[in-house]
Amino acid sequence: STTEGLLEARKSPAPGVRWVAQDRLKRQDDVYEAVAAFLQANKANSYYQARAVFLLAQLDDERGTAEVKAMLQSDDPQWRITAFRALRFGEREPLLPLVEQLADDSSPAVRREVLAVMRDMEFERIRQPLEKLIAGYDGKNRWYLEALGAVFDEYPDEVYKQIVKPQQPNPTAWNERAQNLAWRLRSSDARADLAECILAQKPEPATFRKLAYTFGLCYTDAERQQNLEIMKRFQSDEAFKSEDYQQTI
Repeated sequence: STTEGLLEARKSPAPGVRWVAQDRLKRQDDVYEAVAAFLQANKANSYYQARAVFLLAQLDDERGTAEVKAMLQSDDPQWRITAFRALRFGEREPLLPLVEQLADDSSPAVRREVLAVMRDMEFERIRQPLEKLIAGYDGKNRWYLEALGAVFDEYPDEVYKQIVKPQQPNPTAWNERAQNLAWRLRSSDARADLAECILAQKPEPATFRKLAYTFGLCYTDAERQQNLEIMKRFQSDEAFKSEDYQQTI
């Protein structure tokens, strides 16, 4: 039950033991110095250090939160992720300033972590950091694209019209990155522009199959009707008359 004993219990392989120790420690007064010392004393074990970081983020002592926030500047992206998760879990810091701080982080893994907390946030509040996070998409990273998509799903029309479309106004000249963003956004305008891109560029069968898949997803009658008309256009296009294309259509 002593501070030293509870910190030692944080090393336990048993999650229940660690949880009880954490719960009791964060309720104690004047434990910041002991937890900070535990963090420094266990530099050789990143697991023990991470457990200390999560505890620091939950202390009433502001020095704990400040120390974790300082870790957002670490050279190691894994520590930046750990610090961000700890601050999110601790619920003692507003998330939006942290999102704004890390939106243009050099690591896509850190940016994916930021995207994970942006779901259900109001579009106008996150528009600027979202612009940076979209700009960070390299056109290849499927995990990053899906992290973006999870945020897009909340307001696809606003994202496409206000952020994505102005950056790629001509569908006939889209590259793979632009195609992928429209493919994942799936707003009505995004799907219409993606269809124009496909009809203009005549992609080879494998690429056509990947892009056309989005028109097979229908969540409303209006969406079903729009997708049907698009597929009819593909079906009648001379460039897509071969069996490879028709099977997909």
